[in-house]
Amino acid sequence: MTPMGKPVRPDLLTVFNILFIGATATLAAMPALVLALWRGRGGATLGGLSESALWATLLFGWFAFALSVMRPSLFSDDLVSVPYGFLLTFVGGIGVGWILIAVHPTVRRRVLEIPLEWPVGLQTARLIGGAFIVWAMLGVASWPFALIAGLGDILVGTTAPFVARAIARRPARARGWVVAHALLGLADFVIAFSSAILTKADLPWPGQMIPAFLVPLAIVMHIWVLVALWRSRDRRAIHKEEPGLSRQPQT
Repeated sequence: MTPMGKPVRPDLLTVFNILFIGATATLAAMPALVLALWRGRGGATLGGLSESALWATLLFGWFAFALSVMRPSLFSDDLVSVPYGFLLTFVGGIGVGWILIAVHPTVRRRVLEIPLEWPVGLQTARLIGGAFIVWAMLGVASWPFALIAGLGDILVGTTAPFVARAIARRPARARGWVVAHALLGLADFVIAFSSAILTKADLPWPGQMIPAFLVPLAIVMHIWVLVALWRSRDRRAIHKEEPGLSRQPQT
């Protein structure tokens, strides 16, 4: 094992970092793509394309801002550009997402209309957390934190397609599995952040994009699922109208 900061293969590290940024940018477009695909089931409309384009713009703006404020060390001496920027991307992202889901009529309606298997299935993207293990193998991340954060994300990402399939086939019976999966995903973040603090993990660049952008995005998706389940229960959509979780889009 090489000392931190001295990668085993600098060339491989550079290639992997480029691939990671590309994968992260792709994931930034996924929620908007889901919306576009869902709206397209009833026939493509100008309004649907405009709405998807708006969300894609907002998400890519968030992605670009997070990428610009992150530095090689999350806990650097530059308190303005790193910690404050991280708080803006992490807390701000979750806060804005929660507010939109809670009070914005269009977003609240979409939360109930889009089939739950779609946001649940998007958690498969959590597999990207395995990048921490790759960085540890390349010698630029500590193994204790990499294993805790990486394996937790892999667990959540691997089980996401199975939970999504269950909620698509039997919404009423799969409700408990969906809640458990969402709570598991949120607990994984708590454990990962706790381990980072306890082990004083120095995240390699661009690994900060995971806690600064992908983690709050995934948390918003979990909030989406839990809110949809709660509101659907209030409407008896799960028990009396199974199609309530997979209804056709409204134009």
